[in-house]
Order: sequence, then structure tokens, then C-alpha cells
Amino acid sequence: MLDVPQDHYQVPYAEERIDKDNKLSQEIISYTSYTLSSFSFNIPLAAKIAPPPHYKNIQFRDLPCSQQDIDKITEIVTTLGTKGKFTLLRKKKHLEKLGAELSHLHPYTFLAVVCTNPNLKQYLNDVMHDMFVRINFLSDFTPRLDLEKQRKTAYEFLEDFSEQVNAQPNIIKTFVDKKNWKEMLYYLTSN
Repeated sequence: MLDVPQDHYQVPYAEERIDKDNKLSQEIISYTSYTLSSFSFNIPLAAKIAPPPHYKNIQFRDLPCSQQDIDKITEIVTTLGTKGKFTLLRKKKHLEKLGAELSHLHPYTFLAVVCTNPNLKQYLNDVMHDMFVRINFLSDFTPRLDLEKQRKTAYEFLEDFSEQVNAQPNIIKTFVDKKNWKEMLYYLTSN
């Protein structure tokens, strides 16, 4: 990172690339600078940190998600839903690290863990109703949803995901078709 004033910090922005061996990778291409005084910061869920895996020839129920992953999701969502802005700023690096460790998860898996736990579901609902936290959460989470839509897994796993979170598949499909992730999260957390 570059040297910046103490009230600033920088967040890396990574971009997907296909390397010479035809493998998906991400590399940091720039840094975005934020100031503490403007309350602008990112709470990443690793969408920009590590390349997510491709999910081929696998059922939704077989997607990876260990107890450690569930514990990290719980910590992230609980922190976002219960802590104030200053505490979130102090925990930024820790949350980034947890998010990076979850980069192997499909976003539906993340959402299924949250939406099947009443406390986490309420915390995510609180996140969605706090503009400051919501904007930063969505800026990091929605690129993964966009990627999985592009890869078609957002459709492939839609029925099973909808069943697991007790949602209507046709409503979820409408959100996916329009890439209306914000409204999808409102729907899932208020359902």
C-alpha cells in the first residue's frame, strides 16, 4: 500500500483475469482510498480478494461449507448487524480477513447459512436497513452474485437454494434475471 494520511486507508480492487494456463485468477489492479471522516469504508466478503471456484457437476447441498465457515459467517453478520460505525471501522481488517477466508463459498451458501438462522437473518435485515453498512456490504457481496449469474450457477442452484431458505423460486429468479441483489436480500431477510 502507498503511504497515506492517518485518517485514510486503502482497499485493494482486484479484477478477474484468465492466465496463460486458462485458469481464473484475480490480481489487484488498483487501490481505492477512503477517509475515516467520511465514514466510507468497505467490509469485504472476499468477492474481490481471492478467485472463487467454479462449481461444476455438483448439487447445491454438496457445496462446501464447514463448521468453521459457518462460524466465520456468523461472526461477520453478527458484527455487521450489531456494531456501530466506529467499531466496524476498527474491525475492518479482521472482517476483511474473515471474508477472504470465505471466498471459496458460493454466495447462495453464505445466504443459506444466514437465512436459516433466525438471529443471523435479523442481523442481515438490520444491515439492509442501515444505509451505511448496506452500501458497503452490497459493494462487496454483489460482485460474487454477478459472477455466479454469469457462470449460470445462480440459476443452476436456484430451486434448491429457494427451498432451503423457504423462498419462492420464481421470485428469486426474477431478482437474478434483473441482477436486483438488493431487493433479493430485502426479500430473503423479511420473508
